[in-house]
Amino acid sequence: MKLSSNLSRLLLGASAAALVSALSLPASALTVRDDVGVEGSEDDDRGGNEQWDGVVQLYYWSNAGGVFFNCTGSLVNHRTVLSAAHCFNSQPSNTYGLDRAGGDDTIIAAYGPDTFDALFNWLNTGETSIDRRNGLTFSTQVITHPDADFGQVSFPGADVALIALADPLADLPTYSMLFSPVSVGEHVSLAAYGGHGIGSTGDVGIDGKRQAGEDILGMVGSQNDFLRGLDNSSATFFGAPDGDQIMYFIDFDNPDRTGDECQRRSNEDAVAFGVGGVQCVDWTNGAFLNDSLFLGGPSNDFFADDALENEAGTAGGDSGSPLFFDEVNGELLIGGVLSGGFTFVTFPGSGYGDVSYYTSLFQYHQFIEEANPLKYMSAVEGDGNWSDASHWVQNLDPSYRIIDANGNVINGIPDGPEEGLSATGPREGTIYGVDINDVDPAQATPATDSEASAEGTFGGLETTNFRAGGTVEIGATDFVANGLIATMATAESDEAGALSNDFEEERDVPTFGVGDVDFGDLEGAGSSGVAPNNGFNAAGYINYFDVTLDAAGTTTADIDVEIDALTLANADATLAINDDVTFLALVDTQIGQGTLDVGGVFASRDILNFGLITGRDGTIVTDTLFNAGTLTAGTGLTVDGDLVLTSASTLLYEGNAIDVVGDVSLDGQVTGVKFGDTGTLLTFTGSRVGNFSVNAPGVLELAYVYNAGTVTFEVIANDYETQFGGTGSANSFAIGGLLDGLRADNYSDKTTLYDTLDVLSGTDLTTALNALVPAGGLAIQQSNLAGTETRVGQIGSRIKTIRAGRADGNSVNIASTGARSAMPMMGLAMQADAAAQSSAKTNTKGWGSFVEVTAYQGDQEAFNGSDERDIDGLSLTAGIDRQVGKNIRVGGFLSYGESDNDAKDGASVASTEGFTLGAYGVKTGEKIDWSGYVGFGQSDISTARAGLTGGTVSGETEATEVMFGVAGATSFNESLEGVASLDYFSYEIDGYTETGGVSAVTVGDQTIDSLQGSLGANFYFMEDSAAWQPRVGGRVVYDFNGEEANAVISLPGQVGTAGADVVGGSDDLGWVVVSAGLDYQTQGKTIGGLFVEQTFDRDNLEYTTFGARLRVEF
Repeated sequence: MKLSSNLSRLLLGASAAALVSALSLPASALTVRDDVGVEGSEDDDRGGNEQWDGVVQLYYWSNAGGVFFNCTGSLVNHRTVLSAAHCFNSQPSNTYGLDRAGGDDTIIAAYGPDTFDALFNWLNTGETSIDRRNGLTFSTQVITHPDADFGQVSFPGADVALIALADPLADLPTYSMLFSPVSVGEHVSLAAYGGHGIGSTGDVGIDGKRQAGEDILGMVGSQNDFLRGLDNSSATFFGAPDGDQIMYFIDFDNPDRTGDECQRRSNEDAVAFGVGGVQCVDWTNGAFLNDSLFLGGPSNDFFADDALENEAGTAGGDSGSPLFFDEVNGELLIGGVLSGGFTFVTFPGSGYGDVSYYTSLFQYHQFIEEANPLKYMSAVEGDGNWSDASHWVQNLDPSYRIIDANGNVINGIPDGPEEGLSATGPREGTIYGVDINDVDPAQATPATDSEASAEGTFGGLETTNFRAGGTVEIGATDFVANGLIATMATAESDEAGALSNDFEEERDVPTFGVGDVDFGDLEGAGSSGVAPNNGFNAAGYINYFDVTLDAAGTTTADIDVEIDALTLANADATLAINDDVTFLALVDTQIGQGTLDVGGVFASRDILNFGLITGRDGTIVTDTLFNAGTLTAGTGLTVDGDLVLTSASTLLYEGNAIDVVGDVSLDGQVTGVKFGDTGTLLTFTGSRVGNFSVNAPGVLELAYVYNAGTVTFEVIANDYETQFGGTGSANSFAIGGLLDGLRADNYSDKTTLYDTLDVLSGTDLTTALNALVPAGGLAIQQSNLAGTETRVGQIGSRIKTIRAGRADGNSVNIASTGARSAMPMMGLAMQADAAAQSSAKTNTKGWGSFVEVTAYQGDQEAFNGSDERDIDGLSLTAGIDRQVGKNIRVGGFLSYGESDNDAKDGASVASTEGFTLGAYGVKTGEKIDWSGYVGFGQSDISTARAGLTGGTVSGETEATEVMFGVAGATSFNESLEGVASLDYFSYEIDGYTETGGVSAVTVGDQTIDSLQGSLGANFYFMEDSAAWQPRVGGRVVYDFNGEEANAVISLPGQVGTAGADVVGGSDDLGWVVVSAGLDYQTQGKTIGGLFVEQTFDRDNLEYTTFGARLRVEF
């Protein structure tokens, strides 16, 4: 990067010889338990040692050339360090930056377990990075809270600062901030870079190493609250407002104390000087407070908690370090930054018994939200240009946390403006048994800064420094380290002049003051009016951007763009890079969903794609592009960097190769190819590892050729049956075999059909092939059979009337049948004869006629992977006959029939309509009555089904019908008769070609024959005096020609004569029919009856017939 190269030039003349040791300075890092030791705290691995890598050491690089120890900070995002304002407010904030030639001082942020490694490396080589965990970068701005800036309120008021970094530290962990107060007793973790030491000795100097420890939150309150509780008085020790600022307190507990060393003592029990107060028998330091004498030592136990396993304290160089609340919700939450401690509580300083306080963040959330250099932005819904400020809105920073009303930690900020220095609570804590809320501050008159005494009095005695004599201030101290480390080139040198930040435009960074400060238009979630682009905003502050496209719409990069990070998170979101645009995403790009369409240059350190990346003769510049989504060259794409195609990767081939300037790692699948394709998938300049592990889908197979620098391919096809995986049906095998055989000569004309089927497998492939079966055309055969059986029943009804001797005159029968219906339709049959009322065989030589209308409904079994089918039909038959000889009567009939046969899932429908003309005759005898019929018919058939690729496929054809049969009936007595019959039905359905798209097929001629023999009996319960006479009957039916409906299909216009034999439904060989009736007769003019008939064990079609019969003489 530009910054790195400038630094290299700057540091050519620097060497380790310029270092000035500062290890003997009285500044130190964490001090820890003696039994843990310094090395133990450096190796603290609670949660994994790398969890502390987001804590950084801060050095002050003077424009005069000196590099000094400074403070500690923590990364709240990859561009921002959170620290303490007092580390920087000895001069105005606008004096910090990277304009070294312009006089800026610079803060160095060094990271790693030992920052001396990074610092020495930079001093000697000019390189800012050693590896992922070790390196340094520089501040572009330091932003202190306005109330804590140079010349404002006294330490530690509003002791919060943010440092904007020149380089995004994307490899390091960052921490969330908690903007809600936490109660006493909460576990905390500490991590810092100041000096080091153990509890019994205090700090012994800074060594650049990061140390970590733990403690328990002892008090939430102000400096005055602490001293009031210690003094058990309502006195004011520090002036407002900084002395009353709410802070977090901890103490460094000695694990070896007994608990009896330190107590509140009366004057009589005083350890020394005859003055009572909180006093320890092992006291090493102390001070007169307001009403008492405090004598403290290593056994101090201000907050009545015991030493933890990794108990630690703080000291110089730790200022600005984070106070982590690590058990609130399982993550490291920064609740405060270290400000300092008291000078009088123990000796040596920073040893056992010391106390530290942290500025709490919940009071200053508004400052952090507005001044945070990193802004999270998203595009609004709809299309828009990147340069259009109205296209953008600021999002809530994901690192902000609050505790809601239910006690849950959530992403959010407190309502309303910050309370800042005016916050009055919460206050919680007990100091040596005194609740700080019981020490009423209203009893004292608050002192101003100028009035607050650093030397209290008690009984006329001055406060005394009990270390070496003399007076001592009851004062607070910050933990800043200020030792000189090295002398660098001054700003006046040529080398120094080469150092600048990446933003060349002039800016006027304001000097802060108390009150409102304009940090720019982006003041928090919901703000708008800014198009994201790294650089100085209108108010003079540097903004960096993390951008998310999570709303539907296309955002067009119409200008050159530099941001830190890019995320696409909506399947309907697209970022289109114009041909003349350079787009930089410095940290990384993550495409969870959505499309990146590259026309110009798109550069990002790393790219992780789960969505779609396509090219328009564009270039992607990256360290590594990881593809776990779909990647395609589009019209052209160059990847300047390494390309990793993961096992989840899809490389979509659209006719152009992806050109990789780097190494490639191959895995995943290739799609977009079809049978017969050949081409180049990739070119690359580096090395290759791996192969594509997932072959083409369905029957397709890619034959890859891996050459040096290229990957080419050819697509071949296997047989469809190889992809059924146990799901294949007879029809899918037949049609798959047909298509396999026709592929070579017919693929070019049937490309859409083949391309649709070729990528399928398993159930999907079986279902698709079954969809090519003309199911309605096969099913209609059963409808025709049902219609013919209905006509035979109508003829049989007339023959029964003739046998009964009631043939002359006119009759009308209306009946209805239902098949497999949960609520069978009740039909009414009305039969009116002009014959005598007697049941004897007394036909005359007159004419007779009949008309019968029958409606039928039923279910046909499922076949071809579809649902059951509904059958609805109507048959109207009219006939006329005459007695032509002794016991012989002949006649003719004309029948109209129509029916519908529809799959219940709607996948296919069929209908038929036609006429049948025939003749019948009856010869009655003493023992046996003989009857017979013959008929010929013609019908029109229409079919329709859902197309494989959508739409409807239709067919039209005709059918011819032949039917004849004979029957014999005999009466064994007045109650029992036997009936035997033989019926033959035949249909010839003409072949036809469907229309309606790629799913249309040509259907060959179809023939169905049925030869049904039946044998049955009827029993009549005869009583001469009864008006109602029941009857029952039954018959067994056997179909000698029972067979599956079948047809031969082929492709319209195919080259070759091959066809596929497809079937529809199973064959029915035998079944049983049971009937029952109840006849009514009188001596008058009217005879009627009710009947029911049920078919059993018939697979393809079962009928249940209900009816009523009425005979009227005219």
